[in-house]
Amino acid sequence: MSGLREVAASFVAPGPAGVAIRDRLRVSEADAAVLAEGGVFLGSLAAGDLAERSRQGLVHDAAGWAVRKRALTGRSSARWAGSRRAPALPSWPAR
Repeated sequence: MSGLREVAASFVAPGPAGVAIRDRLRVSEADAAVLAEGGVFLGSLAAGDLAERSRQGLVHDAAGWAVRKRALTGRSSARWAGSRRAPALPSWPAR
């Protein structure tokens, strides 16, 4: 034996088998107002972060990312900061 492992037989991975459900939330007017206000707030965080990322130009490194995330965390939470900043990353897939 040459010390190399044997290559397993190739196979095709199965496609997605889940079900997508599309529906509207049926919420009260008060809940709708809260959701709308939350959306406006999170949108403002995303817009501000994108503006900051644009000002940085082509320079992007871990230190700049950390500074931007800390700034967003001060205005929201670490979880929201991470989700709002991700679309401004150069590696984020365009949709």
